[in-house]
Amino acid sequence: MRCMIYILGGLLALPACTAESIKTSLLQQEKDIERYIETLKKNTENPVDTVYYFGGVYRVVLEAGVGEGAAAGDSVVFDYKAYMFASGKGAVYDSLQHERGTLGQGSYFAGLETGLTGMLEGEQAQVILTSEKGYGSVAVGIVPPNTPLLFEIKMDRVVKN
Repeated sequence: MRCMIYILGGLLALPACTAESIKTSLLQQEKDIERYIETLKKNTENPVDTVYYFGGVYRVVLEAGVGEGAAAGDSVVFDYKAYMFASGKGAVYDSLQHERGTLGQGSYFAGLETGLTGMLEGEQAQVILTSEKGYGSVAVGIVPPNTPLLFEIKMDRVVKN
């Protein structure tokens, strides 16, 4: 079976793929994300110098926070704006102020949980996920299957538990 490629508003989505096509797509997504991060590092006004990588999940620190990083069992409060990644910020598909949850208790899907873990109070970051670490092969709302995601997050509070 061949992989069908759909382009929606500049967004590359791969909803029906063979295992080999999905593997190739994930490698390409990682390359696209890394290329985007390189542009952030070269930004002359506010260059990025701290990037964390957790196997398909990238956390790009835009503004450092303070205190001890969020860990499993900790309560967090944060603002976010979610985009479909398209070589950078694609279309916005969700946003929320003062999202509250507890890490490690299934409040968030695994890729977002990974990106939130370690964030400091006051930290502003972009958490970028390959489709495998996002919603995978499932369509969620307006997000097509196999779509990489980008979350802009401002961690308002980390309550250690």
